[in-house]
Amino acid sequence: DCNLSTTVLELLYTLLENSGENQRLLNKLYGLSLVAYFLERVSPLHLTSTALDIIIKLYDRLEWSPIGQNSIVEAFLCNFKLWVFTSFDIQSKLMQWLVNFSESQPQQMKEIVCVQKLLDDLYLLYGYEKPDIDLNSNSNSEADADINADTGAGTGVDAGVGSNSNPKSLNGTIYMNDGWINEQTGEVSGERLPPSLLKYIRGYLLHILYNLLTVDESPFPEEVEAVVEYIIKCESSTAKIEGLRLLLRIMNEGNDSISPSRVLLGLACCHGVHALLPLHSHECAQVRIYTGLVFCKIINLSAMYRLLPSVPMGSSYAAMLNPNTDIGGSSHPHGEASYVDIKGGPSPTHVAVNLTSE
Repeated sequence: DCNLSTTVLELLYTLLENSGENQRLLNKLYGLSLVAYFLERVSPLHLTSTALDIIIKLYDRLEWSPIGQNSIVEAFLCNFKLWVFTSFDIQSKLMQWLVNFSESQPQQMKEIVCVQKLLDDLYLLYGYEKPDIDLNSNSNSEADADINADTGAGTGVDAGVGSNSNPKSLNGTIYMNDGWINEQTGEVSGERLPPSLLKYIRGYLLHILYNLLTVDESPFPEEVEAVVEYIIKCESSTAKIEGLRLLLRIMNEGNDSISPSRVLLGLACCHGVHALLPLHSHECAQVRIYTGLVFCKIINLSAMYRLLPSVPMGSSYAAMLNPNTDIGGSSHPHGEASYVDIKGGPSPTHVAVNLTSE
């Protein structure tokens, strides 16, 4: 009965609508996460447009409880494992709501879902190609824990290492299958979107990422590193181009924005320039073109800030972010940063970018 999930969500709405006590009890017992867990294990045919409307209505009704609203977004609306095999219309409706939410409440959105989580979803759930994951890796990323929870595996998964693409080895996990598979009957219901429609869903997710990467003092160095790592690990040329365009967008913010300077800082801290350099020889011409545009923008911003420094591994993010901290000086083999002051530009800032060899 495809109305079963709708009935359960309506019951949940009734329980939480005007009861702070019920909401606190559900939070204490992780009730919303438990409901989402069971919904992941039923056919996506149960997750109808009506079910999505009830979840959104429940979010709106809990305006008196920010914690309750955040729990709804985290457990249901940003839990893309629930929606990945639903119809394009349902997924598009969900993504439009999330885009509006990330634009109107970017800081709240960032408290609920981090940049790394969205990049993991882009790679694992909404990739143009099936992810290349290895159950024998010892990685400890958030995505690994997610996959282990789905497969029951005891070891980590590195989304960028290995070539184990056998769906059976992943116990029918959604990361590898083209549709939702009933573990008992083998029946397939719901299908992964074709590339012609998938690109629109990815566009929504990339727009949300942009909103999170440009809020307040964002992006943080680890967020820039996550974007660079995503670009490098993606097998699809189209996905690489989308990642490079995202990097360009956050560097192209207006002069009053802090984003471009923090992108330079993030690239310096993770040696992102060196990591992106091999893309200049990528087999896809468009990847090479966008890589060239990224490098031109990096050089342009570096000249504007009058700094062409070298920042070695292990440099403190906190020290570099502090404008009163002197990170200049001569190059030192044991970890001190160095820079070349370009004359004639704006006054130097404390921002650095890794453009020279270590």
